[in-house]
Parts: sequence; structure tokens; C-alpha cells
Amino acid sequence: MEIRSICCDPKLAPLEILRGQGVSLVGFRDLEGIRSISALQLEILDELVRKKLDLASAGKLRWRKDIKRFLAVEEQVYEIRWNLDFEGIEFKLRLAILENPARRSISLLGWYAKDQTLASEASRDAQNKFFRQLLDDRRG
Repeated sequence: MEIRSICCDPKLAPLEILRGQGVSLVGFRDLEGIRSISALQLEILDELVRKKLDLASAGKLRWRKDIKRFLAVEEQVYEIRWNLDFEGIEFKLRLAILENPARRSISLLGWYAKDQTLASEASRDAQNKFFRQLLDDRRG
């Protein structure tokens, strides 16, 4: 049975974003591929990121659509997901978050953009490696 994140149920706790070291809600702007989009596309992306984080704060993320549990580690790491298409170019943006049930809060770990040139398995492996590195850096 899957355990759902506290940010999916507003009765459990509101989403309290604790800014991790070097992590910004606009940190996705520095990701490979994002830097190449137009100013208008970046403005749209900023708004979509804000809207989804507002949904997270209200506990209204859709399970397995907007948020998924990252099962490759024991810690309660989740990914908030954005799947976007700008003029035929697909972007899959992820924000890794770490839940602290004892404090009923969530910490931001970092941003990740999937490489659309990789096969599905290779893409998943790259994301797993990246999320594990974020956790190691946090413990570190």
C-alpha cells in the first residue's frame, strides 16, 4: 500500500516550504533545456510552477499525476511533476521534496528536468541517481 504525502491532504498538514540550501522555487531556470526557451515561455512556466505549488499548499495535488512517491529510497521523497509542451518541445520538470512527518513539513531538495533524448529506462536511472545525490548532499 502506498503512503501518500501530507501535501496531498490538507487535513493532515499545510505544506510548509523550508528553503533548502541553494534551492529556489525558480531554480528550474538553470536546468539544461530550460535556459533555451523564450522569455514568454519562461513567464508561462513560472506561472505554472506557482500554480502547482499553490495546489500543493492547499493539499490539492492529484496523486500519481501531480505528485508521486520516489520509491528508490527509504526516505519519504516525493516529486511534484510538470509535463509541458512548448511549440512541440516537451519538458518534464520535477521538484524533489523530502517530507518530515514528525515536523509535518516538507523541505525542497532540488529541481530536475528529464532528458527527452534518453530512452525511458535510462531517463529513470538518471533521475534516480540525481534524487539519491540530492539526499546524500542533504545528509552530508
